[in-house]
Amino acid sequence: MNLKTKLVIDNLLQNTLFVTFILLLIFGRNFTGLEIFDFRIGEILVLFQVILFHFYSIKSTDRSLQKIFLFFLLIFYLKLFYVFFEIENLNLFRFSSTFWAMSIYILAKESKLSNEKITTSLIGSLSILYILNFLYYPNFILDFFNNYSDKFDFTKASDLFAIYALTIYFSYRFTKFKTFLLIFAIFTFLYLPKFFFLSAGSTYSILFAFLVFGINVVYKKTKINNKTLYLLIIISIVLVVFSLFNLSKTSIEVTDITKSNLTITSMEKKIIPDKLFYLDDNLIRSSDTDIDWRLMIWQTTISDSYFNNQIIFGMPINEIVPIMEHPYYKTVNLNNVNLHNYFIQTFAYFGLFGVLLASTFFFHIIRQFFIRENNLNILVLLVPILFVSSFDSSMETVRFPFIIFAGLGYLSRTNDVYSQ
Repeated sequence: MNLKTKLVIDNLLQNTLFVTFILLLIFGRNFTGLEIFDFRIGEILVLFQVILFHFYSIKSTDRSLQKIFLFFLLIFYLKLFYVFFEIENLNLFRFSSTFWAMSIYILAKESKLSNEKITTSLIGSLSILYILNFLYYPNFILDFFNNYSDKFDFTKASDLFAIYALTIYFSYRFTKFKTFLLIFAIFTFLYLPKFFFLSAGSTYSILFAFLVFGINVVYKKTKINNKTLYLLIIISIVLVVFSLFNLSKTSIEVTDITKSNLTITSMEKKIIPDKLFYLDDNLIRSSDTDIDWRLMIWQTTISDSYFNNQIIFGMPINEIVPIMEHPYYKTVNLNNVNLHNYFIQTFAYFGLFGVLLASTFFFHIIRQFFIRENNLNILVLLVPILFVSSFDSSMETVRFPFIIFAGLGYLSRTNDVYSQ
């Protein structure tokens, strides 16, 4: 391939990436549900990521990421070999989609787009999303998606938060400090009340951003030393964790039983203590129904993995996690198969090996930022994003990981323009 052809292909890929990025920001699930030649755009995007993942596992100039990709391909094809003759659908790609989406990070990292253009696009998209989701959705757009997409949805809280977080962080990095404060104040004022109503996880994440940005501003203005800064952050985190995990024991009667693969889980309505979390038969439970639903899924999945000797490499990648076969955990529509936790989902299908690979990927990103900028500001973005993903099925969708990995790739290209 000559240089001119390579440049044409690179430009085409980068322009396609950016256009797709914008369309996903604004239209999300409705856009990925559109069909082209009997395939949904979401399915085409996953296929593109699979191809790109294999390409970068061979051609990437980032050797650390190349090794992560190669290790994942090794475990993926070993697991595929053992279930090859049992495959009836493409769930194996669905349940591994977050790994394939990591390829978008490298593609975005090679982009030549200006930071100002990306920042402006994020600000514009977040503004449009507020109008579409909370003020007015034009009928002609609504009719288009109702007619041509597999279904119409307003933007999920986790997706809104991801776009909010990227917009705030890009503004922090690539605008002047006063401009950043204005953008931060306006969008937080607009979205925080909505997140209180839509998602507890997103609310806690915004409050975390408030805390960290506030400490950071105080740190920059008063010149407190690093030890004091880190101590303040650690104390704040400990206080939050202590208040949430104030566990107590209670006696509970068991009459209604649900069986997963090898684990028996009690689901009877019981006398619940007036605490957010409590212990019941060595299981962590919650008086909050939504949290309790998640806790039972996660703990049962881990227990099943242990009894099935699937701790290291996970369960077959073409099967649904056993606990998700039960109607209660499938939710009202009886179609939920995700565990609403990025790390537990990764653990279920790829075991501790998969969790290690995913953690190494994020550690690599953090390390690269620290080497280049001599700070850990990227954690202000990553920690809330991973926190939201620990209570939601966002990472198992097409939109969320695409946006996050593209954003991280765009961010990783240059040094911090403004030293806040």
